Amino acid sequence: MDLHLSTDYITKLYAGKTSGFSICYFKNKQHAVDAPPHFHIVISLGNGESMVLCMITSQMAKLERLYSNMPGALDSLVPLDPSKLPFITRTCVINCNLPTPISYKEFANIIDQTVGITCKATDVSIDNQLKSDILSAIYRSPIVSKRTKDLLRSIYPDY
Repeated sequence: MDLHLSTDYITKLYAGKTSGFSICYFKNKQHAVDAPPHFHIVISLGNGESMVLCMITSQMAKLERLYSNMPGALDSLVPLDPSKLPFITRTCVINCNLPTPISYKEFANIIDQTVGITCKATDVSIDNQLKSDILSAIYRSPIVSKRTKDLLRSIYPDY
């Protein structure tokens, strides 16, 4: 399922959404100009105004070097096997050390419109175990703020 969405539509869609997960593909304008688009886990907070983003990357060795001197941080990289999600073409990780709380308006503004945004999976098509792995990794990360962890726990207490 590929949904190619305008940023105006995505803002309205998420603003009216209850809590839930999706996986979107877009180029973040806050990253380097030559950085390619990435898949992102989008966790809607169901409050009508904000979400949390976690980037999916195949640059695992780079992250391992970055987090090698931070006890526990490597445990917050969630491996993704291409057999679990058909649109992932190689082994990669979800970096749950840097979940980014962001408003829907800010979200629309970071999407590079020359690339646009594609929703690759929605809450019902994302395995519950993967959701649990993502939230657990965020909760145990030594880098994630207590505020972000508490916010997610208040919405996802069963994970």
